[in-house]
Amino acid sequence: MPGTVDPQALQIVDPVLTSIARRYAPNVGGFISDRLMPAIPTATLSAQYPIFDESYWFAQLTDNKFEDRSPTKEVNFTWSTDTYLCEEYALKTSITELERLQAHPAIRLERSKTEFLNLQMALAREIRAAAILNLISAGGGITSANTHDANPNWDVATATIEADLKTGVLAVYDKIGFTPNTLVIPYKVAYAMALQEDIRAILTYNTTGTARDPLVLGDRLLPSVIHGMDVVIPTGAQKNTAAEGAAKSITEIWGEAVRLLYVDPSATWGQPSVAYRMVHTAPTVTRWRQADPDVEYVRQMERVDEKVTAPDAGYVITDTLTAASATTAVPVVALEKFPTSTGSTVRSVTSGVTLGKAIVRIFGTGAITCFVYARSG
Repeated sequence: MPGTVDPQALQIVDPVLTSIARRYAPNVGGFISDRLMPAIPTATLSAQYPIFDESYWFAQLTDNKFEDRSPTKEVNFTWSTDTYLCEEYALKTSITELERLQAHPAIRLERSKTEFLNLQMALAREIRAAAILNLISAGGGITSANTHDANPNWDVATATIEADLKTGVLAVYDKIGFTPNTLVIPYKVAYAMALQEDIRAILTYNTTGTARDPLVLGDRLLPSVIHGMDVVIPTGAQKNTAAEGAAKSITEIWGEAVRLLYVDPSATWGQPSVAYRMVHTAPTVTRWRQADPDVEYVRQMERVDEKVTAPDAGYVITDTLTAASATTAVPVVALEKFPTSTGSTVRSVTSGVTLGKAIVRIFGTGAITCFVYARSG
């Protein structure tokens, strides 16, 4: 008679792997705030810095022709001051002794907590930069007149992308005497540009006139330089705007506006770089432990002022992508394209929805709801 086998003895408990984990998070490597705002170390939390009146520096104040035995003509300029004020930004995380004892090695608790803290600090810095490098009328520091809407939008065949860029370049040049050297293009806008007919035609040939495949740009959507400006694409610079516990709502930190900026990476005295980071205390990590309750803390802190110092050294092109809009009273078939009131084309209609509604997506925009009068598929 065969022996009885305990069913539980045959069970295999899956181990927890310690070499792999899934973690969706913003791509800190794609953050660009440090590149756009060079750091200037400061010894004091606040101070003044000189602002020179450009009308004197662009003007020939007098004829410099000199005649023998006559006094040399004197020239001079006027100046005023502006101020900066470093503020303190800090966050901390903690681990109790019991959490450390109970945590599975796969979680890598201390490492995960530290990386999460670093991410939160970097994310806040990136969000501040995007807000500051915007128009004064939108709460930023760039001259409000330095802007225009992209019309047509950049994701349509009739887009005039190069003309829009030219307008921005010349506007900055006419005001500061320098041309913008940095072109900030949010990822979704860059993707639309890469597919736009005129830009794709340009990408078909290299500088020597040799044909090339416009899809082969290495890991880039666009060339590294456009109209003399370094192309900066903040890939993965995203944030969740949903309330805690609600379904996530991921948005681009840099929105859909394209920014043309003059940035002096060496932070040279007197250069009209659009913005600087006045750094009194660089990011500093401190650790301490308290006995009751038994908790170990990790804190990161910095004292900085991110400030637009040359408001005319930036230009913002807005309304670059077609806004979501849909025509009513249009029969919709699942996965079928149909025109919208703006002339755009809906890429897909979700199948399996209840009769009466469908979720549709327009290229470059989020989901919107349309009424369905006929559905199949």
